Amino acid sequence: MKKYSFFFASALMLCFTLLLSSCDKKQMAYDRLERFTEQLENKSSSYDEAQWEEAADEYKEICKEVDKYKSEYTKDQKKQIRKMKGKCMAIFAKSSISDLLENLGDLKDEVEGALEELSDIFN
Repeated sequence: MKKYSFFFASALMLCFTLLLSSCDKKQMAYDRLERFTEQLENKSSSYDEAQWEEAADEYKEICKEVDKYKSEYTKDQKKQIRKMKGKCMAIFAKSSISDLLENLGDLKDEVEGALEELSDIFN
């Protein structure tokens, strides 16, 4: 009987440890997304191109990690995850639009310069 009790207790401890490990990883993924979102909100205005690329790679990695535990999150956690992902995507989009507008401004200047040169050639 003691032999069975020991095996049962050991099996129970193993199951409990695995359960806690899974919950811990799930929470770590959630917390990582939360920290990333806050960092992006607070520091992204000074990012250079390399930092944006690094942030995009990290975001993809975090999303994969969070998605692994999608079925284990509560309804409220899922709602918060959607909000955090939405904030991140909005910040990425804003940066991309800013870069695009800056590039269009540069292109406009180049086209104006080219037109001036052509005008000088034909006059």
